[in-house]
Amino acid sequence: MGDLIASNADKIVDSLLQSIKLIAEYEDSKDVKPYTNIVHDICDVELKYGNHKKSLTNAQQCVTLETFDNTYRASTNQNTNPKNCKRFKDFNSNVTNLLNREQQEHLDDSINEQLLQDVALHRIDPFTKRPMRNPVRNSVCKHVYDKDSVKGVLKVNAQTRCPVVGCSSKQYIQMNQLVEDKELRRKLEKVAASEDPLED
Repeated sequence: MGDLIASNADKIVDSLLQSIKLIAEYEDSKDVKPYTNIVHDICDVELKYGNHKKSLTNAQQCVTLETFDNTYRASTNQNTNPKNCKRFKDFNSNVTNLLNREQQEHLDDSINEQLLQDVALHRIDPFTKRPMRNPVRNSVCKHVYDKDSVKGVLKVNAQTRCPVVGCSSKQYIQMNQLVEDKELRRKLEKVAASEDPLED
């Protein structure tokens, strides 16, 4: 009987954890209290069953009905708290992990989305209209170009202004005003790596 209770309790708790996983993934509200209450009740049943079984074992040694009854009642009146049950603690720990993991995944998605937006703004070199590999930032107007591209353009025409539409700078671009943008380069490399098809 005890094995049957434990087996069914395992199935119910697994099912509840799957439900919570779905809640964490698809629901705005993360109210898991009803599920926690169910596990609390399951632990209560398991503890009471264990107490009754132990009480019967203790009372079997009694010779009279009165001593049997007294021994049985004394054993079953032990105060047991389902919240101290290992199953209840494990369930709460799993729920916390599931909700935290889901929260972290949402945060990672948000960071990746921001990364893609940042890169989309600066991915294409304004001179060649090709993806940048080595971005440099103009310290005057703050616009970004590919280093090789801007170098090539300045070799051909030293009197080149920023090609970004709407740029307010009237100064000619000078190589000593261009600063390597390591952060953007790192982001470009990260996005390029995530877009590479997986090799078999």
